[in-house]
Amino acid sequence: MCYLKDAILMSVIKIRAHHLLCTILYQGKGYDEKFTSYMNQLVSEIASSDGIELIVGPDEACANCPNLSEDKICVLNENDSLSKDTTLLRELNLKDNEVYDRKELFAFLKESITEEIFNSVCSTCRWRKEGLCSYQLLIEKLGKMEN
Repeated sequence: MCYLKDAILMSVIKIRAHHLLCTILYQGKGYDEKFTSYMNQLVSEIASSDGIELIVGPDEACANCPNLSEDKICVLNENDSLSKDTTLLRELNLKDNEVYDRKELFAFLKESITEEIFNSVCSTCRWRKEGLCSYQLLIEKLGKMEN
């Protein structure tokens, strides 16, 4: 996996680790217009970025989410979100606050994520429970990113 050492010179998007999966599976449903507009922009920026910095904890998507409290805490379950971040990083042997080459990261994800890992990260997600995401859809979308 290629870490981008000169990230300052590159176009880098900083997102919480589990949002990597969310942005791949994003369909523009479920939230208010402001958040949907932000997510559309984020997905576009990721597609044109050089690198992705994965973090544990709130990111700009969280800052734009209608489920963020005035205290800057996820009202749905902040501990669950943190657990999703740490589980994904641990299972894929990725590091918090590390910048990865976007193309290599997506190729690595396609080759490395298993259905078991996906389920361990996404088992409590409301979007999965509503049928908007699945392991099969993730792999399909990652395959299309290579083209």
